[in-house]
Amino acid sequence: MSQLFAIYRLSDGAIRTGHGADPELQVQPGEALFSDPSSVTDPRTQRVVDGEVVSIVQPAAESLPTLADLKAIKWAVIKAQRDAAISAPKLTSFGLFDAKPADQDNLNKVIALTALAIAHGQADEARYTLATNERVTLTLAQLQLAALEIGAQTQAVYETASTIRAQIESA
Repeated sequence: MSQLFAIYRLSDGAIRTGHGADPELQVQPGEALFSDPSSVTDPRTQRVVDGEVVSIVQPAAESLPTLADLKAIKWAVIKAQRDAAISAPKLTSFGLFDAKPADQDNLNKVIALTALAIAHGQADEARYTLATNERVTLTLAQLQLAALEIGAQTQAVYETASTIRAQIESA
Protein backbone atom coordinates (compact mmCIF):
# COMPACT_ATOMS: atom_id res chain seq x y z
CA MET A 1 0.00 0.00 0.00
CA SER A 2 1.40 3.40 -1.02
CA GLN A 3 1.56 6.23 1.49
CA LEU A 4 2.38 9.92 1.25
CA PHE A 5 5.38 11.09 3.33
CA ALA A 6 7.88 13.92 3.80
CA ILE A 7 11.62 13.68 4.41
CA TYR A 8 13.26 16.57 6.25
CA ARG A 9 17.04 17.12 5.82
CA LEU A 10 18.45 18.27 9.18
CA SER A 11 21.51 20.05 7.75
CA ASP A 12 19.64 22.72 5.78
CA GLY A 13 15.92 22.22 6.48
CA ALA A 14 15.11 21.03 2.96
CA ILE A 15 11.92 19.03 2.64
CA ARG A 16 11.11 16.52 -0.07
CA THR A 17 7.88 14.62 -0.40
CA GLY A 18 7.11 11.31 -1.96
CA HIS A 19 4.89 8.29 -1.86
CA GLY A 20 5.56 4.61 -1.70
CA ALA A 21 5.14 1.47 0.36
CA ASP A 22 8.48 1.75 2.21
CA PRO A 23 9.38 5.41 2.83
CA GLU A 24 11.96 4.32 5.43
CA LEU A 25 14.13 3.03 2.57
CA GLN A 26 14.42 6.55 1.12
CA VAL A 27 15.63 8.22 4.32
CA GLN A 28 19.36 8.99 4.37
CA PRO A 29 21.55 9.69 7.42
CA GLY A 30 20.84 13.20 8.71
CA GLU A 31 17.19 13.11 7.59
CA ALA A 32 13.90 12.67 9.45
CA LEU A 33 10.78 10.96 8.11
CA PHE A 34 7.27 12.38 8.59
CA SER A 35 4.34 10.17 7.66
CA ASP A 36 2.14 13.26 7.34
CA PRO A 37 3.73 15.91 5.08
CA SER A 38 1.38 18.57 6.45
CA SER A 39 2.96 18.16 9.90
CA VAL A 40 6.27 19.59 8.65
CA THR A 41 6.14 23.37 8.78
CA ASP A 42 8.42 26.21 7.69
CA PRO A 43 12.00 24.87 8.11
CA ARG A 44 13.26 28.38 8.88
CA THR A 45 11.29 28.47 12.13
CA GLN A 46 11.21 24.80 13.05
CA ARG A 47 13.70 21.96 13.31
CA VAL A 48 13.55 18.28 14.12
CA VAL A 49 15.05 17.24 17.44
CA ASP A 50 14.92 13.56 18.37
CA GLY A 51 12.14 13.00 15.83
CA GLU A 52 9.97 15.85 17.14
CA VAL A 53 9.32 19.19 15.43
CA VAL A 54 10.31 22.08 17.70
CA SER A 55 10.11 25.84 17.19
CA ILE A 56 13.31 27.81 16.84
CA VAL A 57 13.64 31.01 18.84
CA GLN A 58 15.80 33.57 17.06
CA PRO A 59 18.73 34.70 19.24
CA ALA A 60 18.77 38.24 20.52
CA ALA A 61 20.79 40.65 18.38
CA GLU A 62 23.39 41.16 21.12
CA SER A 63 24.26 37.45 21.05
CA LEU A 64 25.13 37.48 17.35
CA PRO A 65 28.86 37.63 16.55
CA THR A 66 30.23 41.02 15.54
CA LEU A 67 32.11 41.63 12.31
CA ALA A 68 35.32 41.69 14.36
CA ASP A 69 34.40 38.28 15.83
CA LEU A 70 33.74 36.85 12.37
CA LYS A 71 37.02 38.25 11.05
CA ALA A 72 38.93 36.74 13.99
CA ILE A 73 37.28 33.36 13.43
CA LYS A 74 38.06 33.42 9.70
CA TRP A 75 41.69 34.43 10.34
CA ALA A 76 42.07 31.61 12.87
CA VAL A 77 40.88 29.13 10.23
CA ILE A 78 43.25 30.59 7.61
CA LYS A 79 46.19 30.45 10.06
CA ALA A 80 45.46 26.79 10.81
CA GLN A 81 45.36 26.03 7.07
CA ARG A 82 48.55 28.06 6.57
CA ASP A 83 50.37 26.17 9.33
CA ALA A 84 49.24 22.82 7.89
CA ALA A 85 50.43 23.83 4.42
CA ILE A 86 53.79 24.99 5.78
CA SER A 87 54.33 21.69 7.58
CA ALA A 88 53.22 19.53 4.65
CA PRO A 89 55.98 17.68 2.75
CA LYS A 90 57.46 19.69 -0.14
CA LEU A 91 58.36 18.32 -3.54
CA THR A 92 61.80 19.48 -4.69
CA SER A 93 64.01 18.65 -7.64
CA PHE A 94 65.57 15.92 -5.47
CA GLY A 95 62.47 14.30 -4.01
CA LEU A 96 59.78 14.84 -1.40
CA PHE A 97 61.17 16.47 1.75
CA ASP A 98 59.54 16.67 5.16
CA ALA A 99 58.98 20.35 5.87
CA LYS A 100 57.90 20.80 9.47
CA PRO A 101 60.04 23.43 11.22
CA ALA A 102 62.09 20.72 12.95
CA ASP A 103 62.65 19.00 9.59
CA GLN A 104 63.82 22.26 8.02
CA ASP A 105 66.18 22.77 10.96
CA ASN A 106 67.54 19.27 10.38
CA LEU A 107 68.12 20.00 6.69
CA ASN A 108 69.96 23.21 7.58
CA LYS A 109 72.17 21.27 10.04
CA VAL A 110 72.99 18.69 7.37
CA ILE A 111 73.92 21.52 4.99
CA ALA A 112 76.15 23.15 7.63
CA LEU A 113 77.83 19.86 8.53
CA THR A 114 78.39 18.99 4.87
CA ALA A 115 79.98 22.41 4.30
CA LEU A 116 82.17 21.85 7.37
CA ALA A 117 83.17 18.42 6.09
CA ILE A 118 84.17 19.93 2.74
CA ALA A 119 86.23 22.60 4.54
CA HIS A 120 88.13 19.77 6.22
CA GLY A 121 88.79 17.93 2.98
CA GLN A 122 86.04 15.33 3.31
CA ALA A 123 83.30 14.29 0.87
CA ASP A 124 81.01 16.96 -0.58
CA GLU A 125 77.85 14.88 -0.16
CA ALA A 126 75.59 13.56 2.56
CA ARG A 127 72.98 10.84 2.97
CA TYR A 128 69.52 12.19 3.63
CA THR A 129 66.16 10.54 4.36
CA LEU A 130 63.27 11.91 2.31
CA ALA A 131 59.62 12.11 3.41
CA THR A 132 59.07 8.80 1.59
CA ASN A 133 61.74 7.22 3.85
CA GLU A 134 63.95 6.80 0.79
CA ARG A 135 67.65 7.35 1.58
CA VAL A 136 69.43 9.47 -1.02
CA THR A 137 72.93 10.82 -1.41
CA LEU A 138 73.00 14.53 -2.23
CA THR A 139 75.83 16.97 -2.81
CA LEU A 140 76.08 20.17 -0.81
CA ALA A 141 74.78 22.12 -3.83
CA GLN A 142 71.79 19.79 -4.15
CA LEU A 143 71.00 20.07 -0.43
CA GLN A 144 71.19 23.86 -0.66
CA LEU A 145 68.94 23.94 -3.72
CA ALA A 146 66.41 21.68 -2.01
CA ALA A 147 66.40 24.01 1.01
CA LEU A 148 65.86 27.00 -1.30
CA GLU A 149 62.97 25.24 -3.06
CA ILE A 150 61.36 24.38 0.28
CA GLY A 151 61.87 27.95 1.45
CA ALA A 152 60.28 29.36 -1.71
CA GLN A 153 57.24 27.09 -1.33
CA THR A 154 56.91 28.04 2.33
CA GLN A 155 57.20 31.74 1.49
CA ALA A 156 54.45 31.34 -1.13
CA VAL A 157 52.16 29.93 1.57
CA TYR A 158 52.90 32.92 3.83
CA GLU A 159 52.23 35.34 0.94
CA THR A 160 48.89 33.70 0.16
CA ALA A 161 47.85 33.82 3.82
CA SER A 162 48.92 37.46 4.03
CA THR A 163 46.81 38.34 0.98
CA ILE A 164 43.80 36.57 2.45
CA ARG A 165 44.35 38.38 5.77
CA ALA A 166 44.28 41.73 3.96
CA GLN A 167 41.02 40.72 2.27
CA ILE A 168 39.51 39.71 5.64
CA GLU A 169 40.55 42.98 7.24
CA SER A 170 39.12 45.05 4.39
CA ALA A 171 35.70 43.35 4.66
